[in-house]
Amino acid sequence: MDFKGKLTVVTTCMSLVFFCGEFSHAENRKESCPKAAKSIDSSLELMLNSPSEFAHTYATGYYPKLTKGPKIGIIGDSVATGAIASPNIEATFSSLISQALIKNTFDLISYGRTNSPGRPLSDTFVDSHLLSFGQIIGHTLGAGRDQIINLAEDGQRIEKMIVQLQHLMGALNDRFGHLQLPELVFSSFNANNMCHPSIFEKSAEELKQEYVNHLRNSYEAISKMVPATLGTDFFVIANLDAVKVLTSQEILNKTVNISTEQRSCLDLRKPYLEMNLSARKNNDPQTISDKWANEIFEKTAKGLIGMCPAILGVDITDSKKIQHLKDIYRSYLEAQAEVASEYQPRLFKFGIRLHFIDAASKIEFLSQDVGNDCFHPNFMGQIKIAATILKSRSELFQNIQDQYQHSPEN
Repeated sequence: MDFKGKLTVVTTCMSLVFFCGEFSHAENRKESCPKAAKSIDSSLELMLNSPSEFAHTYATGYYPKLTKGPKIGIIGDSVATGAIASPNIEATFSSLISQALIKNTFDLISYGRTNSPGRPLSDTFVDSHLLSFGQIIGHTLGAGRDQIINLAEDGQRIEKMIVQLQHLMGALNDRFGHLQLPELVFSSFNANNMCHPSIFEKSAEELKQEYVNHLRNSYEAISKMVPATLGTDFFVIANLDAVKVLTSQEILNKTVNISTEQRSCLDLRKPYLEMNLSARKNNDPQTISDKWANEIFEKTAKGLIGMCPAILGVDITDSKKIQHLKDIYRSYLEAQAEVASEYQPRLFKFGIRLHFIDAASKIEFLSQDVGNDCFHPNFMGQIKIAATILKSRSELFQNIQDQYQHSPEN
């Protein structure tokens, strides 16, 4: 069985987990569902050394009661929503259409979704919350599905952190009846502040200052929010290095299914895309189906570039633009670290412990960690992100897991 096949089996098996955790009768659940989560260290060992085995364990092993464990809030962009994490989503129109047709069924793409106000309906076609790093961490800590609220939205920039936090507070009030931050918050905003072509008209330093201002505004808003009873641990995850999709030969060589054929990620990058399309048109397709396939390829490929044109639309041989992207990325990391250091003591006074997870910026994504759009992390990539976060604060997370496992309420 190939890698995609294994992941498909894993995600199919996951429906059994939620049948066990939610729909089985209480007495049967005690007999059929395991009662204890693995320790943080043992989970990390699987994530880091045998991610495919961890994926199987995640799909078929321990799943806590719906209301067990810490309350967890997740905000951010498409990385946090688990966009394209499912191996069932291919970079084809037919795949996206099929996801749209089943959006109201019991399916991993939409199950567990907590929609925020104004959220585009199309987001639910490609998002897989249950395969996202936040859900993986929550599962590892023993948090039930109803304890986790994910209000991340595809395509969102750092300036939307405040809005998402406001939506999170509203969702917490609706679900639990109080306006308190949850025990854990994970914030992951990544490449969207680098996606508009206008970034090539500004220096990295100018863009850094704009980023700093947005972060300060967000942290000021956080300081006015009520923390959980025993305090809130707020994790700001360093931006993932999206520029690597232009520079990693392994990722560029990854093959994905575009329309009716296998194409490399390199084929979807300019100027290779234009050369490819030109060659296809000059071939004078003999049948309507060939012509249709060419049109679908063109629309799909250009659509994928449109996700983040300032990065995905860059010629991989344009060293000047790529260096500018690297400089911007580095400046955003500096902004995250500096503002986190500035606000950590201030937020601590209000019962909010701010953690900056710099290690996320050093994650090396291999071809098997990248989704079928050649851009987002897939389930294996999401496991890497979760493992990095857990490892960076393993003692803290173990204490949290122990606290809730031994709580009489759980």
